[in-house]
Amino acid sequence: AVDAIVGDASELAMERVVDAAAAGDVTRAVSGCQRLLAAGDGAQSVIAAVQWHFARLHRIRAGIDAGRSMDDALRQIRPPLHFKRRAAIEAQCRRWTGPKLAAALTRIRASALAARSSSALEDAHAERLLMELARIAGSQGGAATGRARSG
Repeated sequence: AVDAIVGDASELAMERVVDAAAAGDVTRAVSGCQRLLAAGDGAQSVIAAVQWHFARLHRIRAGIDAGRSMDDALRQIRPPLHFKRRAAIEAQCRRWTGPKLAAALTRIRASALAARSSSALEDAHAERLLMELARIAGSQGGAATGRARSG
């Protein structure tokens, strides 16, 4: 029972870190990642969770870009989205365009490869990835609203 509780807490902490990065909160993403690493979660696990989450976002966004409503796109996702996650995922789908998500997935794959090939630096790779994704999320250049800022 203790293992299940610890596992659930770790999964929830991981979810918060990934959500912080996807929402553009650099500070929460990086500090959460540092807490996960200090608690014994591996950098590879963090990167894998980020990759899985962004792949899901990409699938949802692709559905929306193909003409589905947000509701329909979210209903198509497997495994199904937990109702408590819906508001966060909707906000992330509005923040991330298809091209931004494609670029993020390319960056995530590169980071996963770099972390695997240099285990001494894998924690740094995970932190840097979260920082970069949060910065992309926070940038207005590719916002789904279609308004681009110059400057």
